Amino acid sequence: MRCVPKLPNTHKCAGCLACGDVCPTECISFPLMGDGHFHPHIDKNKCVQCLSCERVCPVLNMRKGLSERSQPYAVWSKDIKLRLKSSSGGVFGQIAKEFLSSGGYVAGATIEGLNVKHIIIHSVDELPLIQGSKYLQSETVGIYKDVRKLLDKKKKVLFSGTGCQVAAIYNVIPKKLWANLYTIDLICHGVPSRYDLNIYCRMQEKKIVCIDSFRDKMWKPGYAMTCTCDDGSKIRSDINYFFEAFNNNKTLRWACYECKFKTGLNRCSDITIGDFWGNKKYFAELPKGLSLCILHSEKGNQMLCNEGLYIDKATWAESILKNKDYFLPTNYYKYHPLRWIYPYLVKYASNYFLSKYIANIKIDGCFYFPLRIVDSIFQHCNHKNVCKQITKMLWAVKNISG
Repeated sequence: MRCVPKLPNTHKCAGCLACGDVCPTECISFPLMGDGHFHPHIDKNKCVQCLSCERVCPVLNMRKGLSERSQPYAVWSKDIKLRLKSSSGGVFGQIAKEFLSSGGYVAGATIEGLNVKHIIIHSVDELPLIQGSKYLQSETVGIYKDVRKLLDKKKKVLFSGTGCQVAAIYNVIPKKLWANLYTIDLICHGVPSRYDLNIYCRMQEKKIVCIDSFRDKMWKPGYAMTCTCDDGSKIRSDINYFFEAFNNNKTLRWACYECKFKTGLNRCSDITIGDFWGNKKYFAELPKGLSLCILHSEKGNQMLCNEGLYIDKATWAESILKNKDYFLPTNYYKYHPLRWIYPYLVKYASNYFLSKYIANIKIDGCFYFPLRIVDSIFQHCNHKNVCKQITKMLWAVKNISG
């Protein structure tokens, strides 16, 4: 009797799609499920039971060792044009620019129409394609193979993505090739359903054909979406159905509620980057963009030693106070009743119902108030525990080094 590989179920799968890249018979496809997220489907007739998919799955196996020398910094690019094109402080753009200028390759997410996918660039002119935040889970089918081919040719590659995608690349790439692999992961809130974007587009009077930017700083700081319509006109909004549903955690991928790639200090990357929310020292820099960079390795230190970056050491307490997504999944929101019935609402509910009852913050606050209180207490306790954990770890490392 043939045995099908045991990949994580729909509540555990992180959606990195690495299993599809390593399958020798290409028997794994990724259909869009009822909740608007991709999940692997194995064709039993094509499967040869090599179990390569199980071995590269970061949910089942995390091969990259964790860092015990992590250090947070407040950072921004000195290039104001590059900084304004970025979502926060332009750190990724500046690092990628230096990487490309020295002949390296950079893998990152780009927007194609209404989709987001990973591509590899080799020119500074292509850099704008992969700059800025994308609030959809990127399609990564093929990207792991392409990175492996470049590393086999002894090329330097910078790979950027979410925590699960970075963990996956280390599972796909043999350890002997890690020397030329550099990684940057994001402080990830979680990935929303693709149906959120479809519903937002459906609510507009004109047909949206392309997302120009999920955070258009050239128009307005913060969350500001710019879209192009079929007649060439633009739609700009900072408060809309897509952002409300995303920020209220109602449609995130199931695995995001218990993400194993950001619990505590679970980071596989060389650098973790995100917005430095709550920073008081550089409050005036926030409108232009301020990045929180957390260094994890010597490679990360090499990338951050960049003349085009302003860098200032930060404390852990201030770094994670307003950045709970660095260390704590939004796990309590998985109990929200609307998350369980969301697939049915997408099919049958009217635009009015969706905009009023799914995305409305006030109604959600009343409906979900008890769990919000518990979640706030849980966040406060975890902030203290994580600070203690980090302090204890750094103290131990200091004593060993001494």
